[in-house]
Amino acid sequence: MSEISNHRFIDLGLSVLWSASNLRATSSRERGVFHALALPNEIANMGIPPQNQHGQQVQELAWRKPTREEFEELFLCCDLFWGEYLGVTGLTAVSRVYPNKYIFFPSTGWRDLDGSIHDEDICYYWTGEPYKYDNHFAWGFQFDEKQKQCIYKYTGYGYCIRPVLERNNINNE
Repeated sequence: MSEISNHRFIDLGLSVLWSASNLRATSSRERGVFHALALPNEIANMGIPPQNQHGQQVQELAWRKPTREEFEELFLCCDLFWGEYLGVTGLTAVSRVYPNKYIFFPSTGWRDLDGSIHDEDICYYWTGEPYKYDNHFAWGFQFDEKQKQCIYKYTGYGYCIRPVLERNNINNE
């Protein structure tokens, strides 16, 4: 495990480096905080640089939200195990390139429009991609013991974010 900008990352041998924990979580077992993409001020304060309407980073060297393709790569190129990790239910993705390296996605639940929290044994994560047919929606991933699927959801819902970093950034800092 390595660190950039005081945030630990895991090299799973994939196209990007994955954060060891969710955004604003202090360990891999914590959910972190829910982010509603519809609230621009929340985006500005969460440690990820602003993105334009196409999900492209405005700043060059920084953590960002993963794309759909990067989540799909993780699911296709890692061995996935649903279960408990240090007392927390979630998904463990083990690298096939470096079998001793893995990341854990804790079950997160989600935050509804009225602010209520739905604690469920399911993971909800935003990507950095808006839904092209309606700018009030964005792509995310939902996964649990039985399913792993890309979904588009209203941006007012609160989901977690697992940041990624471009590989070329590890040599620049």
